[in-house]
Amino acid sequence: MKILSVVAVMLCLGFISVALPAHAESEMTIEEAYRAMNHKRTPFDKQKSNLKPAEIKYLDHLFFVTDLVFRERMIMLRHFHAGTDELYIMHYNGEIDNLLESFNLVSAPTADLEEVEEILMEAIRQQQEFFIEWNAAKGTPRYDALNKHYISHTLIKQSHTKLLQVYGLLLKNYGRESAHNKQSFYDHLCVLDFI
Repeated sequence: MKILSVVAVMLCLGFISVALPAHAESEMTIEEAYRAMNHKRTPFDKQKSNLKPAEIKYLDHLFFVTDLVFRERMIMLRHFHAGTDELYIMHYNGEIDNLLESFNLVSAPTADLEEVEEILMEAIRQQQEFFIEWNAAKGTPRYDALNKHYISHTLIKQSHTKLLQVYGLLLKNYGRESAHNKQSFYDHLCVLDFI
């Protein structure tokens, strides 16, 4: 995953705050979220996969969830940068909880994918915990400090490490996938990462 310099991250954050659409946040599409991040989207292509049908179904679901989690993060960040996080935090928490619960409906077909799921869910929960902490700091100097320096927060660093682990596990176990799908692994996990 690419590591951005602090300057590049700050430029990116400035871009995010103006690039997100002005219409209702709930109408933001996944494509708009990727454009706001200025990152290419590479959907997982079931037709280009050489995996077993159960693995394909599972990975299709996993990346569907990561896209929606990413979209929610972009909306939540927009609210934090505008100082209106209290208007969206409950919705964000509910959406993240529902998305993670969806893994109960599509079981990981292998032990390797169970490990991927477990680590990915931990990474997403750490991001959620970070947003809860940031929101709780409203009205304090810490709130503004988190707005400026959140990529150095322990929870964000831990989430970053876990997302790298997930990417490594996918490459290790599915390194024979098509170049397109390996790029999809990277793109989905890269945009989900704060760093």
